[in-house]
Amino acid sequence: MPNRSPASPARQHPRITALVTALAGLALTAPAAAQDPLIAKDVELRSVRPEHIQLDALYRILNELYGRELRFEDGRKSRNVILGNGALLLNEEKGRLEPILAAIEKLDVATGPRAQDFTIGIFQPEHADVRVLGNLAMQLLNRTIPAASGGMQNSLSVADDRIVVRELDGAMGDVLAKLRTLDAALARDDVAPVEAMEYTPRSLSVQGVTQALQPFVQGSFGHQAALLQMVSERGVLVLRGRAADLEAARELLERVDRPAPQLMLSAFVLTGSDDGDGNASASLADALRELLPFRSYSIEAASVVRIAGNPMSSFTVDLVGAAKGLSQATYQVQGTIAAYDPEGQSLTFDNLSASRSGPGARQLFRTSSTIYGGEYAVLGVAGGEPTFLVLRLKPVRAPGAGARTAGNDGREPR
Repeated sequence: MPNRSPASPARQHPRITALVTALAGLALTAPAAAQDPLIAKDVELRSVRPEHIQLDALYRILNELYGRELRFEDGRKSRNVILGNGALLLNEEKGRLEPILAAIEKLDVATGPRAQDFTIGIFQPEHADVRVLGNLAMQLLNRTIPAASGGMQNSLSVADDRIVVRELDGAMGDVLAKLRTLDAALARDDVAPVEAMEYTPRSLSVQGVTQALQPFVQGSFGHQAALLQMVSERGVLVLRGRAADLEAARELLERVDRPAPQLMLSAFVLTGSDDGDGNASASLADALRELLPFRSYSIEAASVVRIAGNPMSSFTVDLVGAAKGLSQATYQVQGTIAAYDPEGQSLTFDNLSASRSGPGARQLFRTSSTIYGGEYAVLGVAGGEPTFLVLRLKPVRAPGAGARTAGNDGREPR
């Protein structure tokens, strides 16, 4: 029979070829297999979890070098090297166990650098946009290192305005030098120096300002994009970029970061009759007579609410009627603003609905409509006893609004 070479597992694991060759000598000098049946006290059980070598690779090598079948006097049979539950189980006579443990100690060694062997360096570009430089360097240098959680990761990452480098001490200087070369290569004579602008939101939320500035913070190759940061303790946004970009961003924010138009919305629920005993004001009754065929109008419920004229904003108006005995009717008007035109003083609603609760609870109507400042707008009629919903819009004049002077914004009035 030809001699069995221990080199077959080494071909499967080339990094440990030399170790397997050396350990083959240990295996050849191990005691011959026991011929007499064993009893339980003759063997010792050990559990081994390797730190560096793959578990299945270690299992195959040990079976190749030391594997055998144990026979016990009670008829049981067992392998001396067993793989299970994420560990190797060694079940062997004490005299034979020590060489196996010694072999494991020689095999289970690190064959390459570990995540904790790498140091951290910081590179701050002087010319190129940090994201443009970082992405380009990741593609050109293509440096990978072991990740702490397993697997591999790029040795470069971008954090704020800097590039973080994780490398072995011997390679750190070379990588930083290449980053400096790339940074200088991307420099352009027409690129202005980076400046900073602070901005405190006035009416928009931080999220709204961030959305407005997205065109300035999305760069492309050869263009130095702006960098947006939030200083939460002060509620200030810091935008870093070229002076021209910062000025354009400031002008945009001046246009969009303004208070929403404020509107007073009056709501009335009325009933009409021909007996002339209504309690509605003369101006309201006169306006309704032009639209509806009744002599007098009585207000069942009324409410006034201040709303913001922002598109897509919703509002709710609750109206409480007068008590009638033990009962009291309440009404609710809900809607979503589709658009508001300050010049034409027109307000357009989507999904405007009115409902009644309490006695006679029901949905009165649902509609979409446009009302104008100063008018009494009849939006719905419901029920056997005609019940009308009337809305009136009045824009709220902003404090200080009026003729513009040079002191308002530094420009002469037009």
